Amino acid sequence: MVSKAQEQIGKLEMLDWLRYLPLTLSGMLDTTTYVVPKGPYFAKLRSQNWRIGDSLFHFKAPWSNSTYGSEQHRNTTQNLSSGRNDILNYSLRHIDEAIMPNHRWQCSAYHYRRWYFMAPWFSGYRARLSMSGTLYGHVKEDFTGSSFFHPRVFETAIADFLSSRYGFEKIDREARYRGPLSWKIIMISPTVQAASFEIFDGQGSEITKHVVFPASHDRFVCISFGGLYQRDMNYDQTPLINLLESIIDSFTLEVGPTMQAQWNEIKSYCPNMSLTAEYGELKWPIKPESVGNSVEPSPKVAKNNVLISSQNKLN
Repeated sequence: MVSKAQEQIGKLEMLDWLRYLPLTLSGMLDTTTYVVPKGPYFAKLRSQNWRIGDSLFHFKAPWSNSTYGSEQHRNTTQNLSSGRNDILNYSLRHIDEAIMPNHRWQCSAYHYRRWYFMAPWFSGYRARLSMSGTLYGHVKEDFTGSSFFHPRVFETAIADFLSSRYGFEKIDREARYRGPLSWKIIMISPTVQAASFEIFDGQGSEITKHVVFPASHDRFVCISFGGLYQRDMNYDQTPLINLLESIIDSFTLEVGPTMQAQWNEIKSYCPNMSLTAEYGELKWPIKPESVGNSVEPSPKVAKNNVLISSQNKLN
């Protein structure tokens, strides 16, 4: 028999569809009261995949959801999908000079999703989590003749990319960004590994979570999550973190013959194909033109000054 407590929980869950309806009413708008937001409205994780040559990258994520209300409170669904296209066939484009002044990398954005988390009773959305997928390739000749499947080459490429993207920006005389932080290896396949890490923005205290892995000898995939902050907010960030971690936990790479052959080629002369278990925080700020000359991480800095993770901060 169903207990009274279970019945009550069931009634509350049924009521949640109305309590957290993605609708904002001007008279109910509240952006100050501390809340535990709920979202996305369609929370079920749905299987999706990206074609990478003859390989498939699998993951699970919810549908994006819009929010409704008067014009100033309306947020439309923002989606970008590669569909059944092979992302390795996408043309890479220059990155805007304001974002990467040294032009060392090109990219192709092929995936984007955004999820809104609502405060109760039509009082507005309180938080949003975004996920993007981007393919990157190097413009200069520094990595010519090498392969991103080689773990040391890929680690150097990560440092080069991050320093080109984040290392030059300053707040007064200090670096605006810090990273990579909270470095972790993810076993997305029996052969090809991924690395996850965080970049901290000192200007807005935002934390961007990145997951990167090689897609070919000269391309790598970067999956980025935005919407978390290393500061006290007027809402509980746990629902966002739970969704982010659920998506990352679902990452699986089904390695096809071409990718496996490229990996085996490197394995033939590099017995240890594992990425490093520890990766130091990079020394920023750095002049854009100096990237590629000195982008080595400092293990001591990483051990002593790694940021508290968002999850720990919430606890």
